[in-house]
Amino acid sequence: YNHGKIFKAHIEKLKREKNVEIELIYLPTYSPNLNLIERLWKYAKKKVVGIYYDKFHKFKEAVRNFFEKEVKKESCKAELEKFIGSSFQIIKG
Repeated sequence: YNHGKIFKAHIEKLKREKNVEIELIYLPTYSPNLNLIERLWKYAKKKVVGIYYDKFHKFKEAVRNFFEKEVKKESCKAELEKFIGSSFQIIKG
C-alpha cells in the first residue's frame, strides 16, 4: 500500500510544502520482530493467555485489565521495556 504512486506523490508534496525530510523504509512483508505492536501482543499473551479462564467474560476482563491497568504499573513497565526493547538496527538496502 505504501509503494503506490498516490502515496509517494503525497510524501513528495509533504516534503515540498512542509519542508520536511521523510525517508521511507520498507520492511519485509512479514516482520513481527520489527513491529512493536506484535511484541506487545506477544507479551500480553504471555501474561494473560497462559491462564485458564472457565468463562469468556473472565478472559475478556483479564485482557481489559491488562491493557488498562497492569501495563501502567512501574514493575510491568520495566519488564515490558526489556521484553519489547528499544534499539533497532536499520538495514539499508
